[in-house]
Amino acid sequence: MFPMFMKKPKLAQDAPSSVSLPEHCFWMHHGPVVASLRELRDALPLLSEEQFTHHVNGEKHDFAQWVEQVLQNKELAQKMRKSATKRGLARLLTLHIA
Repeated sequence: MFPMFMKKPKLAQDAPSSVSLPEHCFWMHHGPVVASLRELRDALPLLSEEQFTHHVNGEKHDFAQWVEQVLQNKELAQKMRKSATKRGLARLLTLHIA
């Protein structure tokens, strides 16, 4: 699902907030496909608990993984890993986007 190659790390302010290629989008479990942090933030409240916990649970945090590997924003991904709720993630993304 994620590219297996690693690019030179970018500073958070240089990291993109969206992708243009469909293969770099985040494909949610039985849900929407998002291509940006704004789209991810807007989709979170619409997800069922089952959909959300499919991506965020004690073993993984797919949203943070996507942000780190695809959008290349390690700083934001680290902050996201500390939040395990839809509301908390949406709030964090809102602050980041603003």
